[in-house]
Amino acid sequence: MRRVGVALIGVLVLLAVGCGEKTNGVRTVGPLAAVSGAATKTTAARTARFSGTVKSENGLFAKGLVEEGAFDFANRRGRIQVDPSTFRIPGFTQKVDAVIDFSSGFVEYVHFPSLASELGGKEWLKLDMVQLIKDQTGADIGAAIQGQSSDPSAGLQQLAGTTAVVEIGKEVVRGVDATHYRATVDLDKAARDAPPAARDAMQKLADLYTVKTYPIDVWLDADGRVVRQEFTIDASTLNLPASAAAGAASFGKVTMTTEYFDFGAAVEATPPPADQTVDFNDLVGGSGGSQKFSSVGSSLS
Repeated sequence: MRRVGVALIGVLVLLAVGCGEKTNGVRTVGPLAAVSGAATKTTAARTARFSGTVKSENGLFAKGLVEEGAFDFANRRGRIQVDPSTFRIPGFTQKVDAVIDFSSGFVEYVHFPSLASELGGKEWLKLDMVQLIKDQTGADIGAAIQGQSSDPSAGLQQLAGTTAVVEIGKEVVRGVDATHYRATVDLDKAARDAPPAARDAMQKLADLYTVKTYPIDVWLDADGRVVRQEFTIDASTLNLPASAAAGAASFGKVTMTTEYFDFGAAVEATPPPADQTVDFNDLVGGSGGSQKFSSVGSSLS
């Protein structure tokens, strides 16, 4: 169950057009155009800090997992901090600091200073999330994260597939005036409307779901940038092999809420040097791998 949970977060991490209208002869941006174009305006800021929550009906995320950090949209990297105590997993109690690098795949570098004594002075674990998800669920998402759909704004990019947008009203998000919209995301439409270089990848991402639409709430600031988005995915609709489908379905509905702020802020998300990292696959595979992993787990408690 723990492994399915980690893989599920990896899949979800890969998730977050219209014509103008005229009022008195002045062209304005209608709700559909505002929401479907919000990803472009948000990522144009190049960076942003964020706060996100993942909450499932059951399972590891039932208490809500909170992530804080920042995204570098231009270089397709991010830095996050997670408090794993909400997982209720024995042996994982320290606050986790991680760098996520989407520039050439989906690699996560997790900083565990306490590992240094166990692993020859190295403090970072390197996780190839594509391989981890494939190993634990059987789902091969490698092709789905090539090109532009693999950057930290993948969840934002799916806003291009919004339909039936309605304006809910004016609200304040983190002290910023925002307009609240409610819409439906059509993943196939998002793929069709993606830039040509990313279209195939976006379609493969859409194909990870058996149900291709879901409702979403989006809050945009005066510049048309996303300052909050919230949507719910039914984990049972993930297109996973039978061996993993039941485990994923047990989580029930998973709600993801993300707020973006401090656009343009400096972001430090450089992957650690290779000589300071240990590949997670080397810990769990090969001779003595399981024993070494058990020893590492004990050191984190």
